Amino acid sequence: MIKSITILKILKNNPEIGARVKVIIEGEGSFVYDGSDVTSSDADRDCTIQGTMATFDKIIDGELNPTSAFLSGHLKINGDMAIALQIANLFTNA
Repeated sequence: MIKSITILKILKNNPEIGARVKVIIEGEGSFVYDGSDVTSSDADRDCTIQGTMATFDKIIDGELNPTSAFLSGHLKINGDMAIALQIANLFTNA
């Protein structure tokens, strides 16, 4: 749960992304962030990022590069890849 709060804080601290992003933490749940509000709905979004809590933990702790996680299949991305790259940079610089 703490890491999912960290994910949300990273997104909230960077509203310039200006996109609706859904984060799915496998076996835990999901949320949609639109630059100002967080919902648990399945509303339209520009990008969906999905992975296990272990994967997100490693990314947040700097042990796993988000791009490497995607290329190795540990992180799934659907939607706008440009937005996904912006978000990956946020986690890399967190």
